Order: sequence, then structure tokens, then C-alpha cells
Amino acid sequence: MNATEQAAHAWLRRKGYAPDAIAHKGTHSPDFTTPDGVAWEIKRLAGSVATFTAAQLIALLAYPDARILLFKPGEAAPVAVVPFRELVIPGTWGDFTLRLPEPTSDPREYTRQHNVLCRICGERPARSRGLCAPCYSRQWRAKAPAPKHVSERPQSRQKAPKPPKAQRWPRLERDERE
Repeated sequence: MNATEQAAHAWLRRKGYAPDAIAHKGTHSPDFTTPDGVAWEIKRLAGSVATFTAAQLIALLAYPDARILLFKPGEAAPVAVVPFRELVIPGTWGDFTLRLPEPTSDPREYTRQHNVLCRICGERPARSRGLCAPCYSRQWRAKAPAPKHVSERPQSRQKAPKPPKAQRWPRLERDERE
């Protein structure tokens, strides 16, 4: 558990739940479930903003009595306890902004944010395997095998060549067989 989850666990114990009755899911939503059927999702505030992922929202839909605990960093008690039914995401609840993360599917955005440069030329932003597009294609062409003839089979599927007629087993004449 991280520090915010530990503070939430302690807060739930102070609310009257037994420590062994609070089920913790470290990598799934909701973070805690209690025997009375209430699910608790813990959110650490960044300023006054709480960020939810789409997977968290989908998982919380299965719990009609889910509650969101909003914690400021380092606080022992939540700043707000929000019923999940009242949330509109993205939106606001009281003084707090609830949002989804910005989608970043463009790898160039990561390189712009983190200043990752090509490990060969060191000038352009790196994309695939730490290389910029021109260096990657140049390296790929240098390693590419020579093109094969279309009718040529791979080595494992080639038929063994027939030996010449002189090396084949000689036919036995009729009197040699008997």
C-alpha cells in the first residue's frame, strides 16, 4: 500500500471497520471493499484535481454504493467523501475538479516531453528502439537479407535432389534373382 492507501485504511479503521474485514486490492479498482458492500476508491489530489482512468470508472459501475475518498498528500483524513453516484466526470464536485487523463497515443509527444534523442545521430527525437526514423530505416536496410528468388524454397522444405541414373541401384537380371 502506498501512503495515501495506508491513511485511508487507518481512517476506515477509525470509522469502526475491523482491520481484517477491510479487503484491499492493490492493482484493481476499487481500492478497498468492506463487509457492508461499500467500495472505497482512494484518490490523491494534485492541487484540487483528482484524475480517474476509464478502467477505474468501469470497475466502479459494478458497485452501486461506491464512495470516493479524496486525500491531500500527507493528510491523515480525507478532505471529502464523495458518493460515486453523484460524480460527473469530467466535471466538478464542490471545489474539486474530476477529470480523465489526456490521451497520448502519439509517440512523438513522449519524446517531446522527455527530450529523448536518437542514439545514433543525437539530433532528432527518437521513436522506435531509441532511433529516429531515418536512422532506424538506414539500420534496417543494412541488416536486411538479400531478396530470395520467388521459386526458391526455404532450406527446410527443399526436396533432396535425385542422384544421377548411374548411381541408382542396378536392376537385377532375371537369372540373378533366382
